Amino acid sequence: MGLGVPDQQRVALSRACDQCITAKRRCTRNLPQCQRCAKKKISCRYKNVPLDGKPRPSGAILMALGARLPGSNQNDESLPTSRFLTCLRPGSVGVGGMNGHHGSSLHCSAPSLTGIQTSPPDVILAMDQPTVHYLMDHLKSLPSTFIQTGGTPFIHPQLYQDGLPPLLQNISALSNMHTYLNSSDHIISLAISSTAQNIVNSFSTLHTFNAKLAFTQSLILLQIMTLLSPSQPMSHVLRQQAENRLPLLQASIEELYLSAPVTLPSSMSHYQAWILAESCRRTIHVGHMVLGVHSMLTKGNFTLTLFVESLPLNRNAELWERDLSGYDEQTKGESGHGDMGGTGKLRASETDLISYRELTDMWDNGEVKDPSFFEELLLVACKGVDNVKTQTNVERAENCTHTL
Repeated sequence: MGLGVPDQQRVALSRACDQCITAKRRCTRNLPQCQRCAKKKISCRYKNVPLDGKPRPSGAILMALGARLPGSNQNDESLPTSRFLTCLRPGSVGVGGMNGHHGSSLHCSAPSLTGIQTSPPDVILAMDQPTVHYLMDHLKSLPSTFIQTGGTPFIHPQLYQDGLPPLLQNISALSNMHTYLNSSDHIISLAISSTAQNIVNSFSTLHTFNAKLAFTQSLILLQIMTLLSPSQPMSHVLRQQAENRLPLLQASIEELYLSAPVTLPSSMSHYQAWILAESCRRTIHVGHMVLGVHSMLTKGNFTLTLFVESLPLNRNAELWERDLSGYDEQTKGESGHGDMGGTGKLRASETDLISYRELTDMWDNGEVKDPSFFEELLLVACKGVDNVKTQTNVERAENCTHTL
């Protein structure tokens, strides 16, 4: 998907510009100015500035993806972008960072004019074995889920409506063999080696965002099959090759993150825009989760970074499971893209993006009821499986009592 779209046809992915939010008016989200600001001849400012082809610090792109930094004042609409940039390590995409904080507190303090701290220290954390095994078991189920449903918690079944890209076609075939053949079978060993080599060789040829997304998704599934193998372990050679691909997985996550478009062509349907954006966000989350689980299995700990805590996700996770393919027919004539609200409609005045840290804080405050499978994975990685299961069971029991 190219980004060479004229400004008058481009729209921002944020809910509205700051001026329309303040005035409580509908925003068309046109770039570089919405229609209301252009008519009033006033400054038009979005939380996510458009890509202009120039390199930007990773913090700016993080905010463009919709993340909110931990510890920031969410009600402060006037917080300058530079304030956020000083809270992130430039170019940081974690070091095999697992998503979670286990009670740790990473807050941003207001920067001074001298000695600005741009590199907050990483936090090394451990995780109990039941939590590690829970995450590993669910990650191992994703290849079979992919071939059975055409999707995963990070690959929406309707993401590739024109057919799977070649890399994902190969991974689908490999997932089928991996699910139904013994992992020590000579045939599957050859298939893994061939598919892995094909994926590795294609990295240098990735020139579009869609290609980078498909590459990262393919590599995640490959690493799950080779690093988190079932009861029959992979051969030593295949396992070593998988270990050697870990830096490639981290590099592909970073490349996907840095190349994620802030805006999408207005010719793209609302539903497809939502699917693409959410698939990208979830892919980055799951990629870090694979790196973190592997780190726990091999080192007994994982590295938490501020970057991981700040990664965005959509709070309306249930929309992922719903069939909204007819949504665009109901909304023809509306301009721009946005996030789908709880009713399945797009409203320019609503936003549903929250940071990963915000999700865990909402969980602590009892605001997350009956989490989706994807949300549960993120919460377990952060809070531990016993904690999440206990609280979820209590809430479900209370709901049943209220129903009766």
